Amino acid sequence: MRALRLYPDAPFAPAATAALNRSFTPANIAGELAYLRQRPGFELPYGMAWLLQLLGELRQQAAPQTDHWRNILAPLENHATERLRHYLARLPYPIRSGVHNQSAFAMTLALDWAHTANDESLATLIADKALAFFAADRDAPLAYEPSGADFLSPTLAEADLVRRLLPQADFSRWLWQFWGPYTLETLPRCLTPLQVVDFSDGQLAHFTGLNLSRAWMLAGIAAALLATGPRRLVLPHLAHQHRETGLRDALHQSYTNLAS
Repeated sequence: MRALRLYPDAPFAPAATAALNRSFTPANIAGELAYLRQRPGFELPYGMAWLLQLLGELRQQAAPQTDHWRNILAPLENHATERLRHYLARLPYPIRSGVHNQSAFAMTLALDWAHTANDESLATLIADKALAFFAADRDAPLAYEPSGADFLSPTLAEADLVRRLLPQADFSRWLWQFWGPYTLETLPRCLTPLQVVDFSDGQLAHFTGLNLSRAWMLAGIAAALLATGPRRLVLPHLAHQHRETGLRDALHQSYTNLAS
């Protein structure tokens, strides 16, 4: 959906549109919704947050086709927002894992949707929860990352969420306290691109996603900081390294076979 928004005239656009038309039908969405209503905890928070990211993309594309898709998907959008509100309101502590149930990543996706959809109540809930969970964090344990099957960085996902909530100067102060006094030495040592040892293993291949998610989070964090200072300058370089490795590995034949 994002590719269609960014490259509407690309050669892949007709095939992508046809594939989405086959998927986004009233009957298909009714089936999805029936399944989810029978399993209210299913795909919380990760899948529901990605569903909102999809709807956020649709909300940024004003065309008859995308309006049609949005109308069809509206029941799923309503379900996802309802379940995420219920889930976050009751969550007493954040989940700081590097896989699907991580709190910060799902909250970030849902927050972006809330801003796009002008859902102030969900945006406020996420902001209040995020600051309660993370505002006092100091000296992030970057050296403990990653775990063996991570595709998200707990530390970077947290910073990528907090950058959306604080003014630039406040976020900068928070970040350097969060990463500790030795940031220039710590980041290049701890945040090196990961190598996948077996692309045919679905868990070990997660590092492909970790490299790519680290890349976009590092770039976003850098963009939220003041333009000067050596600590900021190291982030785009690390983002580039992760992006190059992640894109290369995402095109590995064994990985593409696994994904399909």
